[in-house]
Amino acid sequence: MIPRPSNPKSLISIHAEECLLIHARREGLEGGTVYVTRAPCYRCLPRLKAAGVFRVVWRTETDYEARVLDWAQSPAR
Repeated sequence: MIPRPSNPKSLISIHAEECLLIHARREGLEGGTVYVTRAPCYRCLPRLKAAGVFRVVWRTETDYEARVLDWAQSPAR
């Protein structure tokens, strides 16, 4: 069991995308698709791309459609 810190401001959390990048093997990510609940933040998106993830899919606010970011179809930056 991990003890709770006495100061709540000292809590550290990471996003699910970051957790994926920490624990997944690089070979398992290259050319793959990542499905997430919400749109990736400005920090996670370039990290996913740098890890070789080919496509990121997430739900929109209406939950009726999915957004897809496919780097093969996006202009190079």
